[in-house]
Amino acid sequence: GAFRTVRSPSFGARGGRAGRPMDAAALFGSANLHYVNEEYEEALKHYTCAVTLQDCAEYRSCRAAAYLKVGKFAESLEDAAQALQHDPRSHMALHWRGVALFYMADFAGAKAAFEGSLAASPGAAAPRALWVRKCDAELS
Repeated sequence: GAFRTVRSPSFGARGGRAGRPMDAAALFGSANLHYVNEEYEEALKHYTCAVTLQDCAEYRSCRAAAYLKVGKFAESLEDAAQALQHDPRSHMALHWRGVALFYMADFAGAKAAFEGSLAASPGAAAPRALWVRKCDAELS
């Protein structure tokens, strides 16, 4: 289906065409650019707008990662949970859930999330095996 659009002065100006609405995919792309440039607060604004327009596992999972970067672990955990509602086998949502739980000192929960992420996508690049070992160290 077609994306709904949102008009916002800041997004219009930053989008390059003042006054033109941006769709969820464009907002998501903009959020990703801010994220890789370590502009996490700006990334969060754009991810939030994208999630508002199109709530899906990919957008929620990426926003969970951005929340982690600014130390908002509960918000990250909530987004990871919502991403998993959309896609129970989202290995990155499971990964971010594990990171959030680790920093919230729930090492057993974190380990389970990382193990779930490994099971869902054994070949993915995220360092889940390292995180499992970190959890084991905290639990011993």
